[in-house]
Amino acid sequence: LKVCPGSKAHLPWAFVTVPSIPKTVEEFLSLRSAYGAESGPETAAALFVVAMVVFTRDEDVGKQCLVVACDASCLTDAKDGEKGSFKGKKIWGMQTDQLVKRLKQYP
Repeated sequence: LKVCPGSKAHLPWAFVTVPSIPKTVEEFLSLRSAYGAESGPETAAALFVVAMVVFTRDEDVGKQCLVVACDASCLTDAKDGEKGSFKGKKIWGMQTDQLVKRLKQYP
């Protein structure tokens, strides 16, 4: 993952390059650890997009990556073995169902 400045204009922006799409949650965690949200909002947004791409390739892994990509304030406790959860957490409320529905509808 590489964050590069895109402009030296009045409102700077950046683009994020992802070397490859993770195939496992462990690969996604490695990507997040190397370039986590503390690198800036562009990186956090890119990680969430990567999680959505993972979902289009493997729903179970993608749901877990979506949980990993979210801020802790967006998570709630999950039941043991609940699909789409990761380490006892899931995306809060109806957001998961709505997001999954949209991703299936518009891959």
